[in-house]
Amino acid sequence: MYQHHIDDDEKATYVMLAIMSSKIQIQPENMDAHTIIMHLKELIDTTSKTRKYETSRELFRCKMT
Repeated sequence: MYQHHIDDDEKATYVMLAIMSSKIQIQPENMDAHTIIMHLKELIDTTSKTRKYETSRELFRCKMT
């Protein structure tokens, strides 16, 4: 039963790595599906925070005419 879960995890890992864009592809060494998902969440959170900061910065720089 346990081996079945390990096999499924490996399949999911291979599928995720195969469909990832080259921009976000990570080194697959010793990474399972859960680790890849957590890494992608971190990337998305970082990108989102950066965009929010840049948008706020641009808004604060605007001056009323």
